[in-house]
Amino acid sequence: MKLQTLRTEQRGLDRALHTGRERFLLELRGLLRRKMGFTDVARDTGLNRESLYRTLAKDGNPRFDTLARLLALLGYRFSVVPIGDRFSGDGRAAAMAAKYVWWQPPERALEDRRVLLAQMMTLGTVADTRWLLARVPESELRSVLLDPPIGVFNGRSWNFWHLRLGLIPTPPLPARRPLRDAPQ
Repeated sequence: MKLQTLRTEQRGLDRALHTGRERFLLELRGLLRRKMGFTDVARDTGLNRESLYRTLAKDGNPRFDTLARLLALLGYRFSVVPIGDRFSGDGRAAAMAAKYVWWQPPERALEDRRVLLAQMMTLGTVADTRWLLARVPESELRSVLLDPPIGVFNGRSWNFWHLRLGLIPTPPLPARRPLRDAPQ
């Protein structure tokens, strides 16, 4: 049961961290309050309660060492994870590949990441787009727009992603070209 609780807490902190700084601070504050109480946290960190409340407020600006101490109290630490692994290493990646590149086996779709990303950028639901943005660096999404697979993007998604990623002005949508020297 304890391991299950730790995993749930870890997922909550991780999700909050990827949502934004404010959400992470509020999640950490709530977790510290539930598990230990601010009196014990203040005693164990050497900070007074008022400083803790200010530090973990929505607009708080804690120092790195303060965050590291607070996480250590809960049994966690900071770690660095390669960005590419956040997409491929996620169990949902194969399901996304099957959903958005339905004409290929998921393993193959995951190998041809540019097409998969373009399909998700064009056809993705709001939830799937959020999932994508949390796992793929914006630089990789920009590179998909700079060298897009022909015929995937529509005008709406093309304009949206250029605006979302700050690639302004938006260039014309790449058009399919007729095949030259096609067999008659």
